[in-house]
Amino acid sequence: MKRKEQILLPDTIIDVYAVYPEAFYSNMKVLLKICTTLPMTTTYLRSTISEIKLIGLTVMYIYRDLDANVDGVIDEFGKSNR
Repeated sequence: MKRKEQILLPDTIIDVYAVYPEAFYSNMKVLLKICTTLPMTTTYLRSTISEIKLIGLTVMYIYRDLDANVDGVIDEFGKSNR
């Protein structure tokens, strides 16, 4: 009776990316590259958005003594091209 050779499968997406031959599976290689970089991108975006919010809160705290014309601010915001 023949013994079956045990095949070791990769544990992570990065390991799969390293093992895949690009000549045969070029689209899969691109997909794996996107999957490996996506978590880093979302983490970067989350930290950048959090930083922007903190800067806004800091500016609001610094200028807390100034009286703001709420109607004027709303009008200016409405005029902007967002």
